[in-house]
Amino acid sequence: MTDRVPRGRPPTLRAWIATACCLFATLLLASPAVRADAAATPAMSPQPGEDGTLAAAAAVLESDPRAAIILLTPHLEPAPGALTDTRQEALAIAARALEKLDLSLLALLHWQKVLESGQAEYAAEAFHRASRLAARVHNDDSLRLGMATLDPGTLPDPADRSHAFYLKGVQLDAEDRLTDAVAMLAQVPAGEPDYIRARLLMATVLTRMRQRTVAIATLQDLSISAQDRLAADDATSQLVQLTLARSLYGAGQVDEAIDIYQAFPRRSPAWLAVQSELAWAWYRKYAEQDDWTALDNAIGTVHTLVSPFFRDRYLPEPELLGAQLLYHLCRFVDGGRAVSAFLDRYTPVRDGLKAALSGECVEPGATLRVVLGWRAFSRGDGERPETRVPEPILQVERDRPSLAELERHLAHLATEREVLASRFGSGAGVISTRLSVMLDRHEQAIRSAYDRSLRGELQTTLWDLNQLMRQAQLIRLSMTSAEKTLYEAAAAGAVPVEPPSRRRRKARWPIATRQVWPFEGEYWADELGYYQSRAVPLCPD
Repeated sequence: MTDRVPRGRPPTLRAWIATACCLFATLLLASPAVRADAAATPAMSPQPGEDGTLAAAAAVLESDPRAAIILLTPHLEPAPGALTDTRQEALAIAARALEKLDLSLLALLHWQKVLESGQAEYAAEAFHRASRLAARVHNDDSLRLGMATLDPGTLPDPADRSHAFYLKGVQLDAEDRLTDAVAMLAQVPAGEPDYIRARLLMATVLTRMRQRTVAIATLQDLSISAQDRLAADDATSQLVQLTLARSLYGAGQVDEAIDIYQAFPRRSPAWLAVQSELAWAWYRKYAEQDDWTALDNAIGTVHTLVSPFFRDRYLPEPELLGAQLLYHLCRFVDGGRAVSAFLDRYTPVRDGLKAALSGECVEPGATLRVVLGWRAFSRGDGERPETRVPEPILQVERDRPSLAELERHLAHLATEREVLASRFGSGAGVISTRLSVMLDRHEQAIRSAYDRSLRGELQTTLWDLNQLMRQAQLIRLSMTSAEKTLYEAAAAGAVPVEPPSRRRRKARWPIATRQVWPFEGEYWADELGYYQSRAVPLCPD
């Protein structure tokens, strides 16, 4: 009895087709015309459904990754919708080949598409490789947005699992799924690189959920961990302390917040912002506890922030707080001058920012272009950009760490284009064109996201400045009303009005423990943050 022959092509025929495809790829690369335009003749390119294409690409992947990319040309930009098994396998091979060609960003974008497919076969490898590529190209967003269907618990590598839990938490927070975000962030184990920033984000989310007690407990535990693992001048350690101080202040634990603010290192880039918050904390303590020592400390801190060292900085709140403190001392004339000086200085800033947001910054990408141009100008790498955004605002935006990260990513993107041109030629070939389009789309998406973020920050700054302007007008009105009431009472003989030299409040602490530094016509940089004062109120006892 004759054995039944299986229907379809025998295995030997499949092997023959794969060998033929390898030979075809070798001959294709040997042709100078094809090197200039790898796919100039569509009929010569393997079709998506052609048998043996993936096998041929996999066979030459190690020895000639460029040939593998040429064979996979039809798969480099898959059709929208769910990926078929064939296309997913093709993308995985292409991603490995691009890594071998030092095209890290393009490889990351291909692994992202594999992750988006939601199929488990390549999920672990895709995330493992993509997470390391994302760190290399200074961009986690592509990885985060590509893992929507990934279950972090299925990843075999502990470091991958930890990173995936953190990125999932970030994405859930962005989607306002706060409870799910906390549950995901809580699974990042201690000791992993993402642990500190996961706990920081977790505390922020808990605060948004109005669970301040849990958020503060989380930050206090994290503060101990950060002190054990990080140096005091480490940026992450300082961010932990600053977040804890802000949470304590928001929960009404002002004394604990003041202790953290005072311990903040002066060499930190955030020191000025910390001093501003410290001044408000001292003022709040005075207002809530009637503590005149706190009022003195608030005045001393404001004195630091309004000193000539920082006249070129954007610090509106301390200046307005100084006027508010003068109001509490019944020093209405000095307070009125302070309010006028505040309005004279910041009204042009407000008007310039408003004009820029309603004019030049409306065009997509314009805000980012102006800020990056100002960063380059500040470094001496370019000309001063023409813009109506006020200089103090530009200096604030210029120093944001996220922009430094963006510049590093754009620099890598430029390098990637050079590598792509050297690998596949700079002509209009199908391969180089398709890969270049992918880079263009990625750059446009990154720039658009940062531009929207910057514009939102400028809108928030304008709103805050308008609020401060209204508050300044209210302080001025309150001073005028209180001064009128005081003099009317004095004219009626209800309260005495004595010269300032004779009106001194009683010391609330022994004179021997106090040190008063009078202004002697000169400021010393090493004294910043240590100015002390003695409040002299003109109010009736």
